Parts: sequence; C-alpha cells; structure tokens
Amino acid sequence: MLDLLYMEAFLGFNVMEVIGAAVLLFVVVAILKRVFGRKVNTDHMIQLSCKCGWDGQVSKYTRRCPKCNGTI
Repeated sequence: MLDLLYMEAFLGFNVMEVIGAAVLLFVVVAILKRVFGRKVNTDHMIQLSCKCGWDGQVSKYTRRCPKCNGTI
C-alpha cells in the first residue's frame, strides 16, 4: 500500500509530492482569499438589534433580522 504513494504520478513527481503540492496550493489560495477578499460595502448598512436578541449590521433598506427573519 505504501508503495503506491511513492510511485511516479507524472513528470517525475511521486504521488506524495503531488498530494503535498495540492494541499499547499489549497492553503495558499485560502489565505489569499481571506487577505484580498471582497470587502462588504458598509455605506448602506446600519447597526440594529432585534427583539429576538440578535445584534449586528443590517441593510438600511430591508431591515430584516438574519436570525428570526422578522422586520426590525
């Protein structure tokens, strides 16, 4: 079974190296998405609290609670 991990996958790289590179690529992409991700436009957001106990930012146009879906 361990011999399969060290077989040549392609272009001289073995399976373990390909898996390691894929995991590393996934981690780098996740970090870059977090750092350079799209920022939320807060010009139309207001800070409110709902009677269900939720407190946070909602759109000033719809004013719906994300927890109970009630109007605020």
